[in-house]
Amino acid sequence: MNDPILDVKALGVRWTIKKETLFSHLSRGTPLPPFFRVGSKTLWKLSDIEAWEEAQLKEKRRKKFEK
Repeated sequence: MNDPILDVKALGVRWTIKKETLFSHLSRGTPLPPFFRVGSKTLWKLSDIEAWEEAQLKEKRRKKFEK
């Protein structure tokens, strides 16, 4: 099974944010899905993005119920 690879532009489209904002998050150390670099490109496996998004959603729901 091939796991699609997303670059900064594609992840920005998925999350509807500008790629500059994503680069800003990367440089500030904002929690993001695991990524890897090939040369100067920052890349993500789609499966890692989906797993990270699911974990974020679960955490958000957990915090909501703690209130």
